[in-house]
Amino acid sequence: MTVDELAELLAASMSEKTRAVVTSAEIEKTRAELHRMHLPKLTEAGIVEHDGEKGIVRLSDSTGLVDCLRAAAGVNLQ
Repeated sequence: MTVDELAELLAASMSEKTRAVVTSAEIEKTRAELHRMHLPKLTEAGIVEHDGEKGIVRLSDSTGLVDCLRAAAGVNLQ
């Protein structure tokens, strides 16, 4: 997915809004935080692969990561 798409999804989720009503300012703030803080750390940890030239980010193919995400999906937080 593109970094722009990810920023829009995250901005909507964090503000508890739908993508249709999230503001461009919220998206831009999230995009800046992704570039400055989150993507470098997630890339370094091997969780995502980020192509800065193409503006693409995706989950890594790590088996351990997939197992961890599957386990987390089954956790009931309520």
